[in-house]
Amino acid sequence: MNKTLQLSIPTPCTENWSSFTPSEHGGFCKLCNKEVIDFTTWTDEQVKDYFKTFPQNTCGRFRQQQLGVYALNNASTKSPRITWLSAILSAGVIFFSSRYAYAQTLPKPPIEQVGTQININQKPAQTFPTLRLSGVVTAAEDGSPLPGVNVFLKGTAKGTTTDATGAFELQLEKLTGSEVLIFSFIGLKTVEYPITANAPENIVIKMEMDQTVLGEVIMMGGVCARKISVRRLWWRIKGLFY
Repeated sequence: MNKTLQLSIPTPCTENWSSFTPSEHGGFCKLCNKEVIDFTTWTDEQVKDYFKTFPQNTCGRFRQQQLGVYALNNASTKSPRITWLSAILSAGVIFFSSRYAYAQTLPKPPIEQVGTQININQKPAQTFPTLRLSGVVTAAEDGSPLPGVNVFLKGTAKGTTTDATGAFELQLEKLTGSEVLIFSFIGLKTVEYPITANAPENIVIKMEMDQTVLGEVIMMGGVCARKISVRRLWWRIKGLFY
């Protein structure tokens, strides 16, 4: 029977998120002495996969629409058996594997080397040496430092986050001068900063509030994760109308 995963925060936390010390997955709450995971940037699939194992005592920060019911796709529970289709596929694999092994034993034909023309006037892509960038990210409204801002090289996984004072440091290598540095954070407008050969080593980035998400409700606290069957969920919903 199909199952569903229900996420809720029975007792929302009233602590100020900006006062938390940035951590690997979110922020560290000194009052509770534990990490609060920031799920606001996670996809539904990532959230569902995390709570499939029902981790104990998870504190999280969510967008309101992330709290609800997720469908879980159960794997087939039928006993394993060899069907005619799997037998045919297996035979095919064995056949092609043996053909491949036989081909490996045949003598290799002589390789003819064909000369290629090299354009001596063609210049290699110009790169400049390692660049160590550092700077600070502040709020455009009042100049206050912004901790926990994601800073990464566009199109790559190389990046870092700003510390409690809004400062960051990032070392970049083999740059061509066309790279872009991305600054992003939930509720703020994403900033793209082009990197050039003469880019200053210390930069100041000012981020503005994103008016499109100002009305979005963010909830934080201990997460209650429950797995219930679709049939049971249906009877619960039906009971609301009787």
